Amino acid sequence: MATSYIGSIIENLIDSNPIDFIENEENSPTFLSYSGGVSHPDLLLTHPALSDRVQHKLIDSPGGAGHKILLSSIINMDLLIGSLDEPTGTSKRQIGLN
Repeated sequence: MATSYIGSIIENLIDSNPIDFIENEENSPTFLSYSGGVSHPDLLLTHPALSDRVQHKLIDSPGGAGHKILLSSIINMDLLIGSLDEPTGTSKRQIGLN
């Protein structure tokens, strides 16, 4: 159950589309409050065909302020070309994947 209006929008998006939510619970928190609390407010959504190819890691923010940066990347993207549904009328050349 969503805890806020924005949370319910995200839940509806995930429930009504082919989207996977990748959790970051095994990594360190992305927000460290000055009172000592920690949380994982990051949100990483991906197409199901990419889920097992997404790597992510946290890096310290150069500005501090208690936030970390969630860096994600797709490994072996060349193997995926053609396996994702392309928008109608869009070729690989048009989206720079030739």
